[in-house]
Amino acid sequence: MAYDQRCRKGARDLFQRCRKGRRRNIFRRIRPAGRMGIVRRLAGKALLKIGIHGKEGINVHITPNRSLLSWEGPSPANKREGKGGMPLGQGRLGISAKMMKALQSFGSVMESGQNGRPILHTKDKRKIGVGSMRMIKRLGMRNRKRYTALLVTMTLVFSVFALYLPQAAVADSATKFITALPTIAIGQRISGGYQDTWTLNNIFLQYRERWGTSFNARLDIRFNSWQSFTEATREKLLGIQVDLTGYQSDANESWYVQFYDYDTGNWYNFWYFLGSFPTSPSGSLTISVNDAALARRFVGPSGEFQLRFADAGTAVGTYETTRTRVYFDLIRAVFIYDITPPVSSVTAPADMEYTNAANYTVRGVASDPAPDPSGVRQVEVSTDGGNTWYVADPAAPGDYTSWSYQWSIPSEGMYNIRSRATDRVDNREVPGAGVTVVVDWTPPQLSSVFPAPGSLNLPVDTPITATFSDANGMLPSSIGPSTFTLVDEEGTSIPGTVTYDPVTMTATFDPDVDLFYGYIYTATLTTGITDLAGNPLSASYSWSFRTADILSLTLAGTYNRDGTPGGGGVSFGNISPESSPFVIGGGTPPYAVRLNVLSSAGWNLFLRADSDLTDASQDPPAVIPISSLQWRASGSGTWTPFSLSDNPVFNPPPNRTPQPGGRYVDLDLMLQLDWENPPGNYSTTVVCILMVQP
Repeated sequence: MAYDQRCRKGARDLFQRCRKGRRRNIFRRIRPAGRMGIVRRLAGKALLKIGIHGKEGINVHITPNRSLLSWEGPSPANKREGKGGMPLGQGRLGISAKMMKALQSFGSVMESGQNGRPILHTKDKRKIGVGSMRMIKRLGMRNRKRYTALLVTMTLVFSVFALYLPQAAVADSATKFITALPTIAIGQRISGGYQDTWTLNNIFLQYRERWGTSFNARLDIRFNSWQSFTEATREKLLGIQVDLTGYQSDANESWYVQFYDYDTGNWYNFWYFLGSFPTSPSGSLTISVNDAALARRFVGPSGEFQLRFADAGTAVGTYETTRTRVYFDLIRAVFIYDITPPVSSVTAPADMEYTNAANYTVRGVASDPAPDPSGVRQVEVSTDGGNTWYVADPAAPGDYTSWSYQWSIPSEGMYNIRSRATDRVDNREVPGAGVTVVVDWTPPQLSSVFPAPGSLNLPVDTPITATFSDANGMLPSSIGPSTFTLVDEEGTSIPGTVTYDPVTMTATFDPDVDLFYGYIYTATLTTGITDLAGNPLSASYSWSFRTADILSLTLAGTYNRDGTPGGGGVSFGNISPESSPFVIGGGTPPYAVRLNVLSSAGWNLFLRADSDLTDASQDPPAVIPISSLQWRASGSGTWTPFSLSDNPVFNPPPNRTPQPGGRYVDLDLMLQLDWENPPGNYSTTVVCILMVQP
């Protein structure tokens, strides 16, 4: 097959092989120049790149400057975790600026979902499926334009969803329109009239300036009849916005508005500059009064409102020689008010917190949320469930984003702390449930301990416990290995686990391993142990107890003279007086008899034989004196003949054995024969006795 045909065939089969899970690196079989061509064909678009790696778990990232497309996840070549990337632009992946803009409208991350279906992450964290691997293959292999069409279509579809996203809340507002034609102080109405009060295009009025003294053109009209502002009292007003839409005949004319002051009963002594309408077509002009105190003066007690519209000559005395016409398409007033109370909460103390403080800084936060944030003016705090209120301090002057209150606690007990905020138009918050704090100044007490002080003969697996008494309970984190300790009589710390049961208020020290026999142990509770409020024990407390003694002897093993294990007995085998003496132990085998001794006090071993060496099968029985059998501590040089009475092994007696394993005692045996001893099969029983020694 020709080289170009192979390249095309590899392109056609690439996606199908990826879908079937054959993740071999197909590009290795194509010459480098051919690989680049395949990359340009197959990865000409970002979605095609996703298709190549279309297995679940792949994340594809596009850098903001369109310089790199990278992937993370199972490698296509060997299925192992990895990462990689390819440059964008300049003929590599060839993503156009238009296409990249469409991609970035979704977000910056694409991933592949189940069955290799690509998923785009949108900027608001939504996910949109792009289509199947088959679709991406078809779009990428056959028609480059279809990618752009697909992406643009998806962008438009997503835009439809975006229209339904919630908008940011704005202040409460009431829109009012005129209910009658204005009165004309100076000027002339040419045409138009008042229409429906609630339509956006509720008037069409045309006015013209009139000549005054010395041919000075003037216009002064007054809109005195408006829908009343009844949504709130005027004390809740934050501002007033007046919107006018229209056009004018003279481009050089400027307009002003004036508000009626209901506090003084006259027009306010300031003209607000409005600007100029366009000559054609209509344009809009807006003037805002953002001073809440001033805006309230411009509304009457029953919600009345009046507005004066005039030219520059009337407002500021400008001399005009041109009679300008003004056309109104819309006149409306928007009253911005605040009837939503602010909110506050206590952040310290936490609910059901315990404290032993005499003075406490109560802390919290407050805000005046949308839609009408006039701002928090004051926060008050109650420490008695809302019966009495005290003013809190802001973090900065006028800033109640965070606040505090210095509380001097009068006595122990349970307190309910609440907060309430008031905004700048006197909306006051209804306080919530608040938080509960428990004040406790009394130290905890130790009720009992186990084992009792001075106890004897305790099992070595005995747990050590301490029970406390406190009105509110102990702080579990204060009771642990650092505050509940155990040491033996040699001063060695005993490792263990400390647990606490809040129901019974009992702490338990459980040693990691059994205690030693016959040891005195001392347990200690430190003043690091506190109750829930942080009150420590009045003083540390220690007590001691002793475990039971032990005296244990075990036959650990025996060897025969031929080096085989004896299984509890020792055999010299077939021997002849000419080879006497015969020794078992001292090297090979390592010993004749091994004993294990465990003693919590001084001790010693005693050895004796029950009888002489006897062959009871003969008649009369044949006997060899027991003194012919001798023993020694393994490795020592002194042999001791056995006798029918007890003989000590050690002089002086050893102290207590190590624990927990005890001590091994190894013995060697030697047998001496002479030709006078009759042949036979001789045996005896050796008795080992372990005794406590002072």
